[in-house]
Amino acid sequence: MRTVIICLLFFFKIFGEFSWSLPSKILSPAGSNASSPQVKMDNYGNVICLWLRSYAGKKRIERTISNDYGVSWNDNVFITSETIDVVYFKLAMNDSGQISLCCQPDPGMFGSNLYAYYSIDYGLTWNYSTSLDDSADNLSMSMDKYGKVLVAYDRVTNIMVRVSSSYNGGKNWHIGVHDTTGDRQIAKIVMNDNNQAVLLYQETFFAKLCRSYATYTTSWHFSSEFIFSEAAPGGDLKMNDSGFVIYSSCKSGVHNESVELHSTDAGENFSSLYYLSELGFYVQLDSQRCAIDQNGYASVVWEIFDGANNIVQERHTTDYGNSWSESCYLSEEGQSAWDTVISSDKFGNTFVSWYRSNGTNNIRQVRWTLDKGNTWSEILDASEAGQNAGVGDMAMNLTGYVMLTFLRSDGSHHLVNIVTGSWYDSSIGIKTNLIKENIDFFLTRELICNLEWNDNPFAVKYNLYKDKDLTILLSSTTKLQYPIHNAKIGNRYFLTWEDYMGEQRDKTTIFVK
Repeated sequence: MRTVIICLLFFFKIFGEFSWSLPSKILSPAGSNASSPQVKMDNYGNVICLWLRSYAGKKRIERTISNDYGVSWNDNVFITSETIDVVYFKLAMNDSGQISLCCQPDPGMFGSNLYAYYSIDYGLTWNYSTSLDDSADNLSMSMDKYGKVLVAYDRVTNIMVRVSSSYNGGKNWHIGVHDTTGDRQIAKIVMNDNNQAVLLYQETFFAKLCRSYATYTTSWHFSSEFIFSEAAPGGDLKMNDSGFVIYSSCKSGVHNESVELHSTDAGENFSSLYYLSELGFYVQLDSQRCAIDQNGYASVVWEIFDGANNIVQERHTTDYGNSWSESCYLSEEGQSAWDTVISSDKFGNTFVSWYRSNGTNNIRQVRWTLDKGNTWSEILDASEAGQNAGVGDMAMNLTGYVMLTFLRSDGSHHLVNIVTGSWYDSSIGIKTNLIKENIDFFLTRELICNLEWNDNPFAVKYNLYKDKDLTILLSSTTKLQYPIHNAKIGNRYFLTWEDYMGEQRDKTTIFVK
């Protein structure tokens, strides 16, 4: 009788956990105030952080870059000249090293010049492109992986929204590829990597939300305007590559209410207004932020006033907006939370950050979910106590890295700080427990090892190899287990997980004992 002996591999923890580089690093120079930090990151570890810094009586845009996920940083360099006193800027970045930057001085009552800059080497060097307009305000910007850029802004002198475009990362521009009718303002624009764009803006006098959607062939073609909702303008707008769109905003009223609109056809049709916040709580205007993945998941956050303090709330959907979770309180009660930001990757891993007083100082905090909102981490203090932290920005890529930047005082000036979060790879050997049920095992010498492992939220697939050089592939699978037949005691196997960019990580050695 031939008996198969089963060797069970008991899994302890194979892929580590999420970790943060604390304490934070200071990026901006001491001795002068910085403000308005923004951060972008591609999927290969290239990071750029920009901020405004007071220098010789003017606020100029300053940058630093990293090409190793924030481990080391380049010297700081001013992008704008001393002749421009910048008050506002936006930037967009793709994986090919293209970065587009638009900025403006104080718009005042009649708008201001809108200046465009670009980089083709991940932000190392910069070039001035052109002035897009001389009466711009309320800037919104989006860029796809091919280097197409769309910028939407109010043209104050005409009381209308204008869209300008670039097809080469912001180097050259086509000004006014789309103009709305008059009495329109406060635009939001977003595009995906499938030549689709959505434009939302407000009808000035009746406060109605308007929309137009666009497709790209050899140029952008915008649809006619459609007036469809009473949701307030100036919210947050996201779209994925399948055309799933989320718009989160605030509807003014007795209490103000957090609302959302969604589309599954790249903005051609939108849902009716859906109320996210609970009745009886006052929602802070312009606190709504949203994030989206590639498979029907979206998360919306906002700040409510409970009668004493601001608290960050969250709701999410996993079915393209058809149903929504119950409200989740992310920040603690007892002190107010402000300046909430959110970021998500294509898998639905989501990170939310805000600053909140500890009774003495404002502390930048962060929480995250790696299972689409089913569970949330404990609150992490990203800034140190002892000095106030303030406004911030966050970027996330598809390989398990997060960049969180924020202002923090050094006692004299506000400086830009940054922390890096990452999925920490750790190779832990897997132990086996051999069960000998029959002496025939010593004749057949056949062993079946059922290898199991925990899910890695950033893995596209898992690869099992027979050799340490990773050349003899046994299996490439999205499953979390694999039966190894004809295993021998003393055999070694090697398990890796593969990220979205095709890089194999965390080679773990498995011994059969």
